[in-house]
Amino acid sequence: MMKPKKSCLKCPVCDTELYVVEQMNLYKCDQNHAFDRAKEGYVNLLLSHKKKSKNPGDSQEMVVSRQSFLAKGFYEPISDEINKTVKAYFKSVAKTPETFLDLGCGEGYYLKRLIQSLEHAQTAYYGLDISKSAVKLASKNHKEAHWIVANSFFTPFSDHSLSGILSVFSPIDMSECKRMLKEDGVLIRVFPETNHLMQLKEVIYPEIKVKEYEQYLNDLEGLEVVSVKNVAYDITLKNEDLVQLLLMTPHFWRVKEENKIALLKMDTIVVTVSVSIGVYQQSKGRL
Repeated sequence: MMKPKKSCLKCPVCDTELYVVEQMNLYKCDQNHAFDRAKEGYVNLLLSHKKKSKNPGDSQEMVVSRQSFLAKGFYEPISDEINKTVKAYFKSVAKTPETFLDLGCGEGYYLKRLIQSLEHAQTAYYGLDISKSAVKLASKNHKEAHWIVANSFFTPFSDHSLSGILSVFSPIDMSECKRMLKEDGVLIRVFPETNHLMQLKEVIYPEIKVKEYEQYLNDLEGLEVVSVKNVAYDITLKNEDLVQLLLMTPHFWRVKEENKIALLKMDTIVVTVSVSIGVYQQSKGRL
């Protein structure tokens, strides 16, 4: 019988190390808490008291809409810049990442393209999202990574077990990220600038609340800012694209029905995409 393999995951019940038991297709800890892999290949480590609803996170409709929208290449320049940024960082520190996590991975678009770009066969890649629908789709379509259903604010990763973390448009807990990162580990965070999708917001909101750049720099103690780069360009969206874009974002649930209808009646609209990609390194001696 094959011996269980060590992993960088910890048991969500007792916090002890999880082992991979390949012949039984499950994860198990020394306390005999076991978590089966689904037929698609993912593992659900989200405990019932760590979620606020039966099916938290993005719905199936949101996930499918995002997959269709991203497949058209509208956010490909963002993905390309992420790939260049991650590749350049690990080249600069002369290291190959042992473990890399996409935190809030959705259906896996960014992680899949990153893996193809890096070609680090020895790296263990993980994608984590609280949406079972998203992780199920990611696991079904992309076999290059380990996919996990879990809460981003209470992750099942061991302390200082990750070489890198990627977060694209996801709410995150900085203290949790710092806990997971190794010394010299890196956080790549992609966040929207004030003018991101502004033309869309002007149609659906009577008053636009501007989120300042500084809010994404909160709680950086223990992390060094390596670089922050802006990626900005315009895209032309047809009606079908607009529907998918609205459905894949929280805006769909926030806007009044009449404003939603006004947007969905539009044939085309030119929208600005504007994001920043921040690179933050775990400070030495802070562990």
